[in-house]
Amino acid sequence: MHLQTQRKTPPKLQPKSDMQRLKSVSLPTFLILVAVLGAVHILVRTSTYGATITPDSVCYLSMAANLSAGEGLQDFNGARLLSWPPLFPALLSALGLAGIEPADAGRLVNVAAFGLTILLSGLYLRRTIASPLLAVGATLVIATSFNLNHFVSGIWTESSFILFTLLALTQMESFLNRRASWPSLAAAAVFSALAAVTKYAGVTVIFTGILLLLLRRESPRAAAVYGAVASVPLAAVLAYNYVALGALVASYAKSEATSLSHSLRRTVFLLYREIVPTTAPDWFAYLLLAAGGLVVLGAAVVCMRHRNELAETPSLISQPALAFAAFAFVYLAFIVVVVPFRFGASIMRIRFLMPLYVPLLLSATVLLDRFLGIQSKGWASAGNIP
Repeated sequence: MHLQTQRKTPPKLQPKSDMQRLKSVSLPTFLILVAVLGAVHILVRTSTYGATITPDSVCYLSMAANLSAGEGLQDFNGARLLSWPPLFPALLSALGLAGIEPADAGRLVNVAAFGLTILLSGLYLRRTIASPLLAVGATLVIATSFNLNHFVSGIWTESSFILFTLLALTQMESFLNRRASWPSLAAAAVFSALAAVTKYAGVTVIFTGILLLLLRRESPRAAAVYGAVASVPLAAVLAYNYVALGALVASYAKSEATSLSHSLRRTVFLLYREIVPTTAPDWFAYLLLAAGGLVVLGAAVVCMRHRNELAETPSLISQPALAFAAFAFVYLAFIVVVVPFRFGASIMRIRFLMPLYVPLLLSATVLLDRFLGIQSKGWASAGNIP
């Protein structure tokens, strides 16, 4: 009697239920809705009196108007461009070809950049972290940030710079995680170049990318290619400044003596005011920073100790949000060391630190999600979760 072996048939794939389909599309749809509402809020906020105008804004607008008139990038006094890179006024001038006034063009550019920043941040968190609630919460925090809404409502370069920085860092992280390889590196170089010709502080985006690629030992060639491509537009602008105007960038007279400790305290205070309303007392800053520092430090220690349990790859350089954390470190070093000693501490404003808001929030959200994931695994292994 021969024993007949039973052939196992693979299980049939069950079609998704209506509830599963709803869950798979509801989060992206909600993120798009938040981004649209955030952009519409800025449009409504600036509809009555227009976007906020400051002396810097006047220079941007006059440069755009003069460029459209064929007089080059010069302000209302006839001074050539030196204090700011040319991309933002050039973009306003390009929209002027469609009959849009420079002030309206600046308003529309900032609204579009803000909406895209909200959407891209939410989509990044959706594909990076496990908690939909955290992804939605962080996206709402970006959309409703008081200071971010304030600076997006003015004719300034912060909105475009934040968007280009976000795009550059997400593409760099894709390359480090080998999700799209060389196309991602090329995109990161292009967006880094755009950030650098939007604000001169964009050199920190380029430096961050080179640093991350060099830390990944097998990528020296990638670092060279990325650095060369990302630096070409900025190098061209600086070369023009030096040949035509005799200086790389504008210089400012230092209005006060400063020290590294004074610069650091000033930066910490500005970071605090970036989050907490101005009506809160100053002493609350130390309490908030101490509590936040302890929470972040504790979460970082736990995640580092257990990173191999949750990480897709064992390499630290491929960890989620590392690019954002690295940029925050590089940009803070630039603000603390370069800005006050090169231009004087008196020009340091909260506006200088707005590009840190989104990277820091995304880094903290990813860290919190991984911390909660480790904790839930620990509770489950202890029998507290069935």
